[in-house]
Amino acid sequence: MYFETLFILLFKLSFLVIFTILKNGIKYQTFINKLLLRIIMFKHEVELAEFIIKNSWIIDEDLTLIEKEINIPSEREVNINLLFKNKSDKYWAIELKNGLILPENVSTFIKHVGFLSQKYNLNRESFNLVLIGDNFSKEVKFFCSLFNIRLVELNLVDELNNRIKAYIENLKKKVALKESFEENISAPHISSDLSDECLEITNELLLSSIFTEKRMELINEILRSKPSSIKELALSLNRDTKNVFEDLRLLQEAKIIDMLINGKKRVPTLRKKTIIIKLGGTI
Repeated sequence: MYFETLFILLFKLSFLVIFTILKNGIKYQTFINKLLLRIIMFKHEVELAEFIIKNSWIIDEDLTLIEKEINIPSEREVNINLLFKNKSDKYWAIELKNGLILPENVSTFIKHVGFLSQKYNLNRESFNLVLIGDNFSKEVKFFCSLFNIRLVELNLVDELNNRIKAYIENLKKKVALKESFEENISAPHISSDLSDECLEITNELLLSSIFTEKRMELINEILRSKPSSIKELALSLNRDTKNVFEDLRLLQEAKIIDMLINGKKRVPTLRKKTIIIKLGGTI
């Protein structure tokens, strides 16, 4: 009787362990798939450098990210993005003129990049990304140096907070802002027009249907080797030419690549020098 009871208990325990492993395995795979859809950075010919912080505000009061549309008393409407600074003094709001990269925090961002670098055996030249922020830790600086991720540090805390306080006071008083609005709210910024060089992708349905592992490798190979034909591209990837052509056709329909005609050959080329897939949502 004792052994039968013990056997039943061990059987139930083993079943529970197996069920837990399978359940967590499914969750882990789902999590990994989402990571693959949410961060894809490819090497491009020119340095992705100049970022813009325009109408973006960092307030040292909360951790929430919100957007508010504010009615200005002069009967104008201005969209003001209120970006709350987290308690670790890291600014994870990086706004391009044509896109926004929003890693949730340092550790999550490092896991994302680290996972992709291991999965696809990427070297430091495979990533070309700029982080903009304030007071980066030694760990973040070291990690970014490994993958050639350039850090731009801006000490804007006091300046931004002063401007926010002045802006809120003006709203409370319900006075016409006009010139004082421009004086108090004009954001310090770094600007550059990257729209001709960057392709921004935000549609998650497009990501899940287009950016499979094989097509990610295909795009990376186009950037790396600049093949002169589809056959050459297929050989470099050790894939069937017809399958590569089908992937290229889908990427062309998604307006990610072009198929240039060179004599009798079709030459796959990226439409933009940089592909940016937005992280963590948009404002």
